[in-house]
Amino acid sequence: MPKLPEYTGNYGSAASLLLPSQLASAAAGFFPRLSFKQKKKLALRWRVAQARSEVNRIQNELSALESLPVPHDVPTTSRMKALRVDAGRAESEIILLKAKQAKRGMPSRNNFLGILSRKLETFLASEQRSSNVLLQQLTSSSSPWDLVLDDTLSLLKMGTSPKLVSQTIQLKSSRRLIPHAAAIAIRAATLERWAPGILISVDGYLDFVEPHLDTILERLDQIEPHLPFVLEHLDVLAPHCGVLLQNIDRLLLFADDGGKYLDPLLPWVPEFVDKLEVFSPHFILLRPHFKYVLPHFDVIAPSAMRFKDKLDVSRYADVLVWYFGWVLRIPFVAKFILKVPGMPSLANFLARRLPRWPVRRTWKVECDYSGCEVYI
Repeated sequence: MPKLPEYTGNYGSAASLLLPSQLASAAAGFFPRLSFKQKKKLALRWRVAQARSEVNRIQNELSALESLPVPHDVPTTSRMKALRVDAGRAESEIILLKAKQAKRGMPSRNNFLGILSRKLETFLASEQRSSNVLLQQLTSSSSPWDLVLDDTLSLLKMGTSPKLVSQTIQLKSSRRLIPHAAAIAIRAATLERWAPGILISVDGYLDFVEPHLDTILERLDQIEPHLPFVLEHLDVLAPHCGVLLQNIDRLLLFADDGGKYLDPLLPWVPEFVDKLEVFSPHFILLRPHFKYVLPHFDVIAPSAMRFKDKLDVSRYADVLVWYFGWVLRIPFVAKFILKVPGMPSLANFLARRLPRWPVRRTWKVECDYSGCEVYI
């Protein structure tokens, strides 16, 4: 095998400056003449590309949120603020990495080839997230070859459907799907069933969804049973896509039983989406008793933030509703009582002290969803 030319640090092509992390071990064997310093330079280039890719992803979501009607609601404003903080961190990382590059004598790339190299590096870094989804699906499958075959056949069917091809081309911002090609390909068998509905529903909302598309495709098995609901209410859910996906495991607790809780909770998404992290400890405790709370949810929800630290209120919600549900049925009285100073602490105290036997007839409560047991 002929020897490869030794790297001199003057190559302008992205191929000589960039290797994804998955290929690091292969690169070590393929470029035996690279010194440690040269490998360090490759790593720095790649880390800068990853940071740039993250900045681009954040900017895409910010642009979508900024396109919403002004004034923005509180959850949207909070999300935009958090995204700007994340973008600032990524930009700071780029500055630090650039300083390290300068310290190691790496030349700046301001010519045409340098700009082209940076573009290609950033694209490959963006595509890496999609490749990770593909790799994860292949490694978790009991029969990878069957999976690839099914997805390939589905891609061929969709690619030869004039209607689907036309809808995809006409989709606004469809070019943004290119970095997600690997993830889309490996989930093609599942997407084929929903492709017509997805292309119709997502038109106009792709800018909100695209920054999180790899995560959606990674969790598609959990999302698919509820996909009709998601597509029907994309106007409400899409602007909050990022936050909802961050809390998807907690939210899926309320998506069982045929999704009977989804419609009643939908109007409260804009109100609570920026508070999901605050209420996350309550979800697992409240879920077994939610069927008792739901009839009173419209009364309780406006005062929910007052109870954010009172976990026993959620743990024994069925007990409290059994004793005091009649109060919650009187709207004006309920709203007044829930706003009384000290009420959260009193409710938390009563939840622990009130006899539970008349309510539960047992000391053990089994959740309605699979794999969960709560012992009281």
